[in-house]
Amino acid sequence: MTNKISHQERPVQNLSGHVVILNEILDGLLEVMNSQKQALISSDIEQVEHLTEIHSQLSVRFNKQEELFVQELQKMVGGKQKAGIRMTNLKKYFPEASGVIDSWRNTLVEKTNLIQEKHQHIIQLLEFTMLRNASLMKTIYSIHNEKNTHYSTSGSKENIVSGVALNQKA
Repeated sequence: MTNKISHQERPVQNLSGHVVILNEILDGLLEVMNSQKQALISSDIEQVEHLTEIHSQLSVRFNKQEELFVQELQKMVGGKQKAGIRMTNLKKYFPEASGVIDSWRNTLVEKTNLIQEKHQHIIQLLEFTMLRNASLMKTIYSIHNEKNTHYSTSGSKENIVSGVALNQKA
């Protein structure tokens, strides 16, 4: 009886290792995303670039770990269920680990939802920043044109295109 329990617990423990790693990566992504938001708010471009690189590395690492996780899930069900394998289906095969499996699922779902929310917030900050910069550039260009207005030979007011030299002779 003891051997049978330990034999059944081993796959759950193997999967647990993958869940722990996924959880750590998700924590890292959340931390980086919080830092990205702060860097965007403070307009620290170098920090944004650095954090974006870290975010990309963590995302690649997460995808690889997720693949290993799915492979471990497939091993656990041993070909009993090829398509659409889900963590909740494990409870059928390992009913004694139902609580642990639910805990894993809830944690991973909660953190992925948080990441989606933070990702959306970062996109909104970037869009705001782009609009603000575009507005600022338009204002600077308009002020520049107002200062550099000249009159044509017909007497009408005209703006000078930036970078255009005027012939000052009358």
